[in-house]
Amino acid sequence: MLKKLLKQFRHKLLGNKRENLLSSFFFQLVNKNIKDKKINILDYGSGYNPDLISYLSKKLDNDNIDFEITCADFYSEQNLVELNMKYEKISFTTVDGLSKNITYDFIVISDVLHHVGVKSDEILDILENLSTKTEFIILKDHFEYSLFSRQILRFMDFIGNYKDGVNIPDQYFTKIDYYTMLNSLNIEKVAEIKNIKLYGKIFIPFNFSKYQFIHLLKKSH
Repeated sequence: MLKKLLKQFRHKLLGNKRENLLSSFFFQLVNKNIKDKKINILDYGSGYNPDLISYLSKKLDNDNIDFEITCADFYSEQNLVELNMKYEKISFTTVDGLSKNITYDFIVISDVLHHVGVKSDEILDILENLSTKTEFIILKDHFEYSLFSRQILRFMDFIGNYKDGVNIPDQYFTKIDYYTMLNSLNIEKVAEIKNIKLYGKIFIPFNFSKYQFIHLLKKSH
């Protein structure tokens, strides 16, 4: 019952404005860094409601960019049947079902890593593996600055993700931990989008732009 109420509350309060806005930011990074009008994208940890990547596909289509998009997560067989029927021009697979031989122009990781655990070895393994399969990673995540900001972010995660059975993180990246992690993996930030405000002014302090970051990452050589 609680999950159903949260789903209805979030939809009435926010609709899909957040996902549409994020897709515009992602499109900016893709459009500035493509070498031709044909690209291959992987959305890693795409979830059960991949509206963001669906909006991105429409923007690519409108710009006459030839694209292939694969979404990967821990889907059941039934999930795969439903999602592959629902979304056009996007294919869905399990994380374990990804081919080891396929590379991508861009890999999107949007609000995924903090659910894995920001200080876990699993994050290092994920980023190390994915960075060898792509030229660019588009990473969207959160920074915490204090116990207050952590609780704000946890509340936002509860509203947005509890309905889907996604765990609520105990903590988020600090800037020090984040850049230390990138350096340890020889991954560099090559571009970023700042001042990200995903909600209206009435949602202060949830709308503090410093909580959100979108970085374009690339393996150092």
